Amino acid sequence: MTGQANLCLNSEQTMPNFRFLPEISTAGVAFEAFGRTQRQLLENAARALEEAMVDTKTVRNREKEAFNLREGSLPELLFSLLEHLVFLKDAKQLLFKQIKLGVEREGKRWMLQGFAYGERIDPKKHKLKVDVKAPTKHLYEVGKTKTGMFRAQVILDI
Repeated sequence: MTGQANLCLNSEQTMPNFRFLPEISTAGVAFEAFGRTQRQLLENAARALEEAMVDTKTVRNREKEAFNLREGSLPELLFSLLEHLVFLKDAKQLLFKQIKLGVEREGKRWMLQGFAYGERIDPKKHKLKVDVKAPTKHLYEVGKTKTGMFRAQVILDI
């Protein structure tokens, strides 16, 4: 993760989408993601995961992957999303540049419908960073900040 920007800002340049936290974990990659909504939080966490694995500027939107996830809580839904993206990297050799999600709560269940756009891993083309094995529950947090923003802290096992 050396030489990588520590902060990724949204288009308004006021709220960080995510930032890497090198002081949190030396054996893995730690990041925190933010969002005004639950959907934004999940999208930004997914982007942080992808950016930990590859310089996403080197990935093109050549393939589209659709997925649906259901969980009993927002933290569980985020964790499942990150696990699924790592699964797609390992099983289908896909890295993603763009991730679009729909998130809704139905009773006590959280549902996510998503599309990820990217392409197959090509070491000659992509600037690969670390090989993420899985998100971990170590120091895993999902909640709201004092200002009302949604925030997640995640450590990725590499």
